[in-house]
Amino acid sequence: MIEQFEYTKDSGDVSQRTVILLNKPSDKILALDVTEFSTAEREYYNESVEDAQEIFKETIKNLGLGSQYRYFKKAGITTYE
Repeated sequence: MIEQFEYTKDSGDVSQRTVILLNKPSDKILALDVTEFSTAEREYYNESVEDAQEIFKETIKNLGLGSQYRYFKKAGITTYE
């Protein structure tokens, strides 16, 4: 999902940003809840998710976007869409 916003850094610098959103700012964590699974299943799922994350990272790198990761503090974002 592409989003645009005005961002104000702690230093006061303001810029207009266009981003491919990977995770919306929130006071919550995004997680896969594996509470109901056995230890062996948890380990299998954990390894599988780690593999998927590595594939994702490698794909981003191969696209030439590996150095484009940015963290934006929620407090500095003003939506202007």
